[in-house]
Amino acid sequence: MDIMVLGSGAGEGYPDPFCSCKNCSYARAHGGRNLRDNSAILIDGRLIVDMTESALRNAVRYGVSLEPVRTLLVTHPHTDHFTPNQLWKRLYPEEFDAYDEAGLAAKKGAPCVRPLPQMDIYGTAFVGEAISQAADLSGPHSLYRFAFHQIKGGDSFTADGYVITALSARHGPEGYGVNYIIERDGVRLLYASDTGGYDEGTWALVLGKRYDGVMVEATCGEMPLPEMAGHMNLNKAEAFIQRLRGHGCLAKGAAVYFTHLSPHWTPPHDLLVPAMGKKGIGVAYDGQTIRIG
Repeated sequence: MDIMVLGSGAGEGYPDPFCSCKNCSYARAHGGRNLRDNSAILIDGRLIVDMTESALRNAVRYGVSLEPVRTLLVTHPHTDHFTPNQLWKRLYPEEFDAYDEAGLAAKKGAPCVRPLPQMDIYGTAFVGEAISQAADLSGPHSLYRFAFHQIKGGDSFTADGYVITALSARHGPEGYGVNYIIERDGVRLLYASDTGGYDEGTWALVLGKRYDGVMVEATCGEMPLPEMAGHMNLNKAEAFIQRLRGHGCLAKGAAVYFTHLSPHWTPPHDLLVPAMGKKGIGVAYDGQTIRIG
């Protein structure tokens, strides 16, 4: 399973455009892997987890076409994870099938000059509501070549050859967000963002499997957090990994990474990597490619 990191930052990005704290100032001065857009990943070039304007822009920056994407998994509809108006870029009215590429370009009636494969979008009822309220989607979903499928934590389903389990996330109101276990050809990834942890029922689902890769949020870095917070800090994220290790849930050589990092509490990439490396934990960065399994 090949993973491309389209973004590894929290809502404000890294640095925050409106902030000159020491972390933001360092990232601005040093650039490179210290710069982070909103978190999203692309798997095998055909499944994307979360979709924002920055994720689409970064796909272009890293030389990747999203035309082959068949599946979009949305964790929750906060705008740093899902901006449904971006689906307008998939507009391709069915009557355009009668035109060749040159004819479509001449019409200038849609951004796409050839039909796209249908993209199946999975998310909670809150995601469905965000899609229905998107101002730029002024027609049926078929115009934009996608279909929405409502899910909830605990659901398992198959999409484009992947076996996917949705996990109830502790983030926002009840039922608002989910995390995902994604499996294909015996290789399994746990993607845990945004969540402050899991209830014991969800942990039972998680601990019943073994993972070749884990990506877990550490949004709040060095900031102390109450137990029921909707995010993790470095300590909670490390405890999350240790629980997986303690139950034998990590395959030999499993790739473990922190992601969704906020600049206000999390050290810049240059400084965080050595500290986490001593603990056997990687730090994801924008544009990174990770192979697991």
